[in-house]
Amino acid sequence: MIAQMAALAPHRTVYVVCDSAYAGRVILEKRPPNVHVISRLRMDAALYAPPPPVTPGRRGRRRRRGKRLPKPARSAACCKKWLARRINIYGSEVETWITTRTALWYIALRDAPVKIVIVRDPNGHRTDEAFFSTDTAMEATAILETFAKRWSLEVTFHDAKQLLGFEDPQNQTPKAVRRTAPMAFLAYDLVLLWYAQRLIDGRAIPWLVRPWYRRKERPSFADMLAVLRRASWRVYVSDPSRGTRRRRKSLAPWIEAVISTA
Repeated sequence: MIAQMAALAPHRTVYVVCDSAYAGRVILEKRPPNVHVISRLRMDAALYAPPPPVTPGRRGRRRRRGKRLPKPARSAACCKKWLARRINIYGSEVETWITTRTALWYIALRDAPVKIVIVRDPNGHRTDEAFFSTDTAMEATAILETFAKRWSLEVTFHDAKQLLGFEDPQNQTPKAVRRTAPMAFLAYDLVLLWYAQRLIDGRAIPWLVRPWYRRKERPSFADMLAVLRRASWRVYVSDPSRGTRRRRKSLAPWIEAVISTA
């Protein structure tokens, strides 16, 4: 999937944000040249300095890594000069302390160093964490803010499972497995596109304002789905005398195309 996405934009730099479980040698070393990876780093990761230059006249194979460096947990414990930074993550601006370094994470990427950002909560509410990017020229704050955008993927999976029935099927045949997930996310995309089209057309978007969400400014996917359901009820249930032709004309052309080809 990463290779296909990178091939669609060969002249652009593609940043892949993934969970630490996927940030291994398979993805890091086999990624296309225009792809960089940003992920979380284990606090006990084994880090090394770059390999020393080759000494003229020395026999044997060239060393692939230098001396062993302190683990991120050790670096955080020994750090005396933290840099205070304000970053925008998860919809709000927070202050955090950071320290950076460039090292060779040999177990996952043998031929190139990574930029490591160690984070400490100045209020002491969270434990120290470490993140990395294969783009060593990337700013530390950009690494943290880019990784935080991964949360939207988690929300998408949550909404697809809880609201669109993605978690219900217990598929066992290969064809069912290949169809269930695409269908769930196709429905998810259609809801978003329908809602966005209404905004573009300047049509009112009624969504329930609940008093316990005092600072809520944007609708969630559940709100968008509720608006679509009410609109569908008005067309298909409240006034069924209008006929099938009138109801189908209310659908956007791209939804009509999907239905006709399904």
